[in-house]
Amino acid sequence: MKILIIGLNIVLIILFCADLFLWLTAFASGHAIPSKTYWSFLLSSLFLILAIVGLNFWSRKKSN
Repeated sequence: MKILIIGLNIVLIILFCADLFLWLTAFASGHAIPSKTYWSFLLSSLFLILAIVGLNFWSRKKSN
């Protein structure tokens, strides 16, 4: 179970980094990005952060 949690945590962190990279490249290009795209990047980043924190909290609680 511990290996599954660690693997899932790594996958979530990689997805978060990819999301941030895409957000930076989209907004650094200087084009007019629609606000819907901005909100989709924001919500996906928040979801991934909450998933990472929740998984870490759950794994620590389960180990005790």
